[in-house]
Amino acid sequence: MEVTLTNLSVIVGFFTLVQSIIAFFVNSVSEHKKLQLKIMQNCIEQYRKFADNDNVSEKEIQAYLGLINEEIYYLRKKLVPKDIGNEWLINMINYLPLFSSEDGKKTDFENPVNREILQKRKSIFMDKDQMNKLIPYPRIMELIVLRKGIKKIEVSTKLSEEYENYETITAWKKEVLEELLKNVKKVSPKNRSGLVS
Repeated sequence: MEVTLTNLSVIVGFFTLVQSIIAFFVNSVSEHKKLQLKIMQNCIEQYRKFADNDNVSEKEIQAYLGLINEEIYYLRKKLVPKDIGNEWLINMINYLPLFSSEDGKKTDFENPVNREILQKRKSIFMDKDQMNKLIPYPRIMELIVLRKGIKKIEVSTKLSEEYENYETITAWKKEVLEELLKNVKKVSPKNRSGLVS
């Protein structure tokens, strides 16, 4: 088999194309990871501003809800790693009210299933006026209404009692997390166009 200049040129061109495709793929993956890191750092930095005193104040509530809304967007677009997203959602259980709507029954917005957690963690959202500030945030509203009947949980402010019930609390949070993840992935029935709010 005789290698001509034309054949050699085609072979070199093919390998150059393959090399370019591989470089593009590696660069895309690298850029995606950089974007994920930047998003996580930004959200963590913003959250720390609110978490200084371990609670969100009344004057910070809109900024906090904006951050939560943004985090939900990033979760939907898979712009944060799964384990970090799960941590964010589990942390939301401590501060955002969660409502259960089993089998299409009317949602009871007066009694969050995590009421005791909200009380013990002194969440600002125990106040009904503050709870109403969730209304302008459709992503948050879609997240906090759980379609599965979730039973209420008892928690404590005492380490010994919390440790005693650790397995129960962890199992409950895992069940809630599964529902939150479903809500993150779904398109709202009120938003059937497929556009993410």
